[in-house]
Amino acid sequence: MSGNIKVAVRCASLFSALAEIARGATGLIRMEGKTTYLSPPPEDATTVGKAIEKETKAFSFDHSYWSAGSKDDPDYASQHTVYLFTLIMTQKKTDPDIKMASEKVSRISLIDLAGSERANSTGATGVRLKEGANINKSLTTLGKVISALATQSTATTKKKGGAEHIPYRDSVLTWLLKDSIGGNSKTAMIAAISPADYDETLSTLRYADQAKKIKNQAVVNEDPNAKLIRELKEELEAMRKRVALPPGQAAEAFYDKSVPAEKQMVVFLDREGKEQTISKAEMQEKMESAEKLMAEINQSWEEKIQKTKVVQEEREKALEELGISIEKNVVGVFTPKKAPHLVNLNEDPLMSECLLYQIKPGKTIVGNLESAADIRLSGTKVLAEHCHFQCSPDMKEVTIQAMENSATMVNGQRLNSGEPRKLKSGYRIILGDFHVFRFNNPEQARIDRDARQSKLPHEIRSPGLSGFEDDNSRTSSPMTRPESPVSTASEVVDWEYAKNEARQKLPDGHMLDLESLPDDDLNSLYQKVVRTHAHRRGTSVGRPDSRMSLSFTATDDDDDSGDSPSNRPSSSSNWTNDDSMDSTMTYSGTTVSEGDRYESAKEEIERRLEVQKQEYERRIESMANGESDEIQQEKIKLVQNEMQRMLDIQKKHYETRVKKLLAKRKAEDDDFEFVHFTDDQKQLIKRALVRWRRNRRVRMAEDIMAHAIVVKEANVISRELDKDVTYQLMVLDQVFPASALETITGLMDLDEVTDQALESASKPCVAVKVLDRRNKAVYVWSLDKLNQRLQQMRNLNNFIDKPEYSANFDWDAPFYEAAPLSHSYIGSAIISLKPLSRFLLAASTASVYSRYSSEPIATCRIRLQPTHYSPEQAITLEAGVKMTVEITVDKVSGLHSSDFASLHCQLRISSIAGTVTTPDDNLVSNAFPTSSLSKFRMKKSVTIGVTAEIAQYIQDGYATVHFFAEPKHGFFDRMEQWDEMREGAGVIAPRGVEPAIPEPVARRNETELVLEQRHDVLAMIQICELSAEGSYDPVPVVAVNTLDPGAFYLRQGLQRRLIIRLSHNSGRQFPWTKFLKVELGNARLLDPRGRVHSAEHGKDTILRSITRQTCQFQPDGSSELTFVTSWDSSVHESIFLDRTTAQNHRALLALSWQVDVPRCKEPVTFMMDIAVTMQNRDARPPSKIASFLSSTRILSKATALFCVRLIPFTPKKTAEIWRLNTAGKFVRGEDILGKWKPRGLTLIKDFNNAAVSERRSADVDATQAILGAMSRERLTSYPPAPDPNALLQKALALWSKRFGPVNDIVLAQDPSPSKEPELATPLPPEPQRKRKKMVPEVRLIPRTDVAARRGFLSVLRDPTSDEWVKQYFVLKRPYLFCYETSSELEELSVVNVSSVRVDNNLEVEAMLGRKNIFAMYTPQNCYFFQAANPKDLKEWCDKIDPSRN
Repeated sequence: MSGNIKVAVRCASLFSALAEIARGATGLIRMEGKTTYLSPPPEDATTVGKAIEKETKAFSFDHSYWSAGSKDDPDYASQHTVYLFTLIMTQKKTDPDIKMASEKVSRISLIDLAGSERANSTGATGVRLKEGANINKSLTTLGKVISALATQSTATTKKKGGAEHIPYRDSVLTWLLKDSIGGNSKTAMIAAISPADYDETLSTLRYADQAKKIKNQAVVNEDPNAKLIRELKEELEAMRKRVALPPGQAAEAFYDKSVPAEKQMVVFLDREGKEQTISKAEMQEKMESAEKLMAEINQSWEEKIQKTKVVQEEREKALEELGISIEKNVVGVFTPKKAPHLVNLNEDPLMSECLLYQIKPGKTIVGNLESAADIRLSGTKVLAEHCHFQCSPDMKEVTIQAMENSATMVNGQRLNSGEPRKLKSGYRIILGDFHVFRFNNPEQARIDRDARQSKLPHEIRSPGLSGFEDDNSRTSSPMTRPESPVSTASEVVDWEYAKNEARQKLPDGHMLDLESLPDDDLNSLYQKVVRTHAHRRGTSVGRPDSRMSLSFTATDDDDDSGDSPSNRPSSSSNWTNDDSMDSTMTYSGTTVSEGDRYESAKEEIERRLEVQKQEYERRIESMANGESDEIQQEKIKLVQNEMQRMLDIQKKHYETRVKKLLAKRKAEDDDFEFVHFTDDQKQLIKRALVRWRRNRRVRMAEDIMAHAIVVKEANVISRELDKDVTYQLMVLDQVFPASALETITGLMDLDEVTDQALESASKPCVAVKVLDRRNKAVYVWSLDKLNQRLQQMRNLNNFIDKPEYSANFDWDAPFYEAAPLSHSYIGSAIISLKPLSRFLLAASTASVYSRYSSEPIATCRIRLQPTHYSPEQAITLEAGVKMTVEITVDKVSGLHSSDFASLHCQLRISSIAGTVTTPDDNLVSNAFPTSSLSKFRMKKSVTIGVTAEIAQYIQDGYATVHFFAEPKHGFFDRMEQWDEMREGAGVIAPRGVEPAIPEPVARRNETELVLEQRHDVLAMIQICELSAEGSYDPVPVVAVNTLDPGAFYLRQGLQRRLIIRLSHNSGRQFPWTKFLKVELGNARLLDPRGRVHSAEHGKDTILRSITRQTCQFQPDGSSELTFVTSWDSSVHESIFLDRTTAQNHRALLALSWQVDVPRCKEPVTFMMDIAVTMQNRDARPPSKIASFLSSTRILSKATALFCVRLIPFTPKKTAEIWRLNTAGKFVRGEDILGKWKPRGLTLIKDFNNAAVSERRSADVDATQAILGAMSRERLTSYPPAPDPNALLQKALALWSKRFGPVNDIVLAQDPSPSKEPELATPLPPEPQRKRKKMVPEVRLIPRTDVAARRGFLSVLRDPTSDEWVKQYFVLKRPYLFCYETSSELEELSVVNVSSVRVDNNLEVEAMLGRKNIFAMYTPQNCYFFQAANPKDLKEWCDKIDPSRN
């Protein structure tokens, strides 16, 4: 039996069994050797009906023990007490040779299993029954484990689904026995059986039979390193013995000593017992390697670390001498500190000093690529052995020697073959035609520096020449160019410097002589001069992929050779355009008008022409000196003609520029027609304008039309959230006072928060009345306050389905006032103060006008009685008079108890006197219930000290009585019904009259609408780097969470491309064309604490497109605009981009771009920040596996969402005011409002009619009081009455005279068609109206992670081809984001659902031929979606449009 599990069976001794055997019973068990036989019991009355085995069963085990018989039986096995314990034994051993300790650990477990118990046979109940059930459960689980292990051990083929599952965890018993029966162990199992119970014995034997089938592979628990050392040591000892055997003990010992070791064969047994035959040489080699390995193993860790450090230091020191440094496992190349070397100079400054060639001690040969030289160069005129450098052993002196016919130049001088030239630091070396180097010798530079420092106290030298003279320079003449690297400290030794230096000299050191040059060299030189000249003139471009942009100006008069540093092209980018002339006409620090600018430009041009003309004349005069008359005349004539031609060309150019400027000015002036007015007319115009602006009719009409949609949306949200409040527009002429009763009783807070916008607004103005049914109050808000509250309402509506967030919100704050008063202002009545100026009674039955509806709602009687005044002889009110007035308000009628609960009135003393004369300005009545208005009465007295201002106010002013009441629901219903009736929604035709059918309204042209538009633009930013395959691959964008836009993972030294891709779903409503300007800059550093650090230096750069811009409009209404450019981070000159970024830091860059939209007045400007992290070139990209273990996300691009708001122009004509109407604009959920509509321009008409009627009524009552008080006696003292006919004629003339404007200004909410007479000859067609352009406003939408719904939907992409695409959508109000997969990494598109309408019906499904279809309508587009099932369909519709619930 194989395996490590041993099974033994013992038949236990039972007293009852012995008694049964004594009575003649037959035993069921017998044992023969290792086989145990189990016989079936005989049939009797107790076994009738049971399934009884008919055959004897045999089981083979490792051991069988018989303990059921007599102790005298020779096969009897005695019983011993079984102890349950676990032994853990650890064996530690130290090898004296290698001085290493090893240990072996083993665990011995002895477990006595309880037998299974049958409840029927034991009769156990209660706790004993539960204990037996637990025992049986553990044993059953053990049986499953043994069966599974046995099946796994006996299986011949491997199961497809993996290894057999072993249920160790199903019970504590099997978990404890896991190592004993299925692990690295040797196990012995003893099964106890009884000869008296067949069933229990059969079950136990089956247990044992299954256990013996388990096969385990037991190994020693030994440390792998110790095992390897032990085996290596044993193998080494064996080889040593075989090599050192004496003669006569091994076959290989009989070889002659003259036989080499490679041919002497040795036979030995390896560790596995296999015979191996190898040569003695191979055995010795193996033995040496094993001994070396053993020696390394015997070393301690401290010795190994010390040895590694020594090797590392030697390696770094050797590399450092070669100019290679290793720091923190990063390899870098730097200038060597000792070895002389060459560094390259290139036309492109960014490529200079990128190559470094070491000059070794001794001889260093330079040749072409086919040679075996030390330094190999490519290109023309580089020979196989071009030149060689000779370096001294101490590296202090280096010479160069040119080979025959080699083009080798030092400091512009060509070397002759065979003549060595000593080199010093800074010398320029040109090899062949293209290779330009600068020689550096650190050791020589160090010696020169020490020498200069030692001479400084005794000698003052020029800083530009010190340290650069050599032996040749000391003996050369003063006019000879020195052999120093630079002639002055200001010159820069670069590629251009070395080239200019070489062009100036011939091999002998003299200036260039063109006559002596061969034809080939002369032609080559001519072609180079032509190319250089064309490049400088801008007619050709050099290298197209150069990193530099060389732009400079060269005129025809330039005679300089360009060899001076000041004439060399600058490395900075100078962008010029056709309007560069305008910049010369700008005066710094002075702001001039547009007209002055044109005049100054013209004067500047004329001045320049005059100066140039004088210069030409001076040159002509200078040429005439010393010449004969004929020659002078001929030269002067030629020069004059040439100069005149140049002057004509420049004059024509300047005149063209001036004409363009003047044409632009004339086009601007043509829009205005100047009319001259007299001084009286100007004064009259000013008075008319002041009066006109005071009316504010047009301004109020604009506010009403523009804010209609705001009021509508506020009412929709309040209805959806059941706030029981209604908002409506109204016209306000004064701020309503608060009830003074509640101020007295302390119901009003001391720190009352007023509406500042309403207080400071010019009156009359448009406001919002709030009908608060819940608090039974009515109050007024300004339009600004409503806009602020509406934003809060939208935020609440977005979180309506997020109870975990909405539980923390105050859901009532945006809809109501914090503490509304119980008594609300309901209306006011006015009375003229003119009778008081004559000390007469002013009495009037005035109408109480409601400012909310501009209609009278009640009447009252107001009496102002002067009871005392001094001096009594005064006839009219004058300054210095003191007057006491008794004020009475009573007989209030017209207010119903269903509308109001109680009523009181109040009057300000300032409304009578014009100014406050007492600390308490309010005269307040008591509150009376509306059911007993007959008792309403307020009687107060006030004494006024009259001044000139008060007398004038009483002569022309009015006193206002304000009424306050506790409104009921009837008042709110009546207010809403009045608004509906005025807007035509609630007009009911008289009985018997058919209601008029409204005429169909023609659809307006979109070009005539000037409503505000909103478009959502999704920007996708991508940076690509050049890969090894030559393609530009997107760099990863690392985002730490869902709210993080991410940071681009960039590597240094790679070419990059920046891609900006914009998309929107507005179709042709937002018709963009191209990118106008893209700018990147303002580099900053963001640290882990969120602090932003700005750089001291750095600049912005304008990015140019390198490909043709593409603009596509798809059939589904989407549009895409793409911009591709190359980007070099070094042009920003920022330290944050030139060095690697520290961990958890980011570099921020401001990215802005302008998009041309023909509909907009100016380009649409987008601005955002992008984050980058700079890494070294060999850095590995971030691992995507880490993103699965954390919230970090790896993206391929960064996205941003912008909201573009197009603000319409303001119409300049009142006839076009209807273009601003937003009442008909769709708002999601507006169906819930029913017949309600926002008030229109009828508000202004009602307000004007109410104001005129109220004042006229007060004036009539005042005139009647004055005329009625005049007695006939006083009338007789007046002059005689004029002729009645003349008086009648004068009255008729005044009656027929028309005051005010000739034509009334009509404010219409809808365009009215002009009624013109029909003409026989049709008029020519009216020219097409020029579409007014809109003003763009862009806002970056912040990110959010609050999602209301997620899931897959199929969307109709192309209606013409029935193309459906399945995509993943996430609803984050107010946007619906579209993703390609459920990972939600990159947005494909975005849809604004703030004003969306959702429709799903059978007609749509029948039209599209699909089930579970719903349509979504936005102001810009329409979408069709298909859900997976009806449940998803309903959930998506309810989440997108909550107003459907």
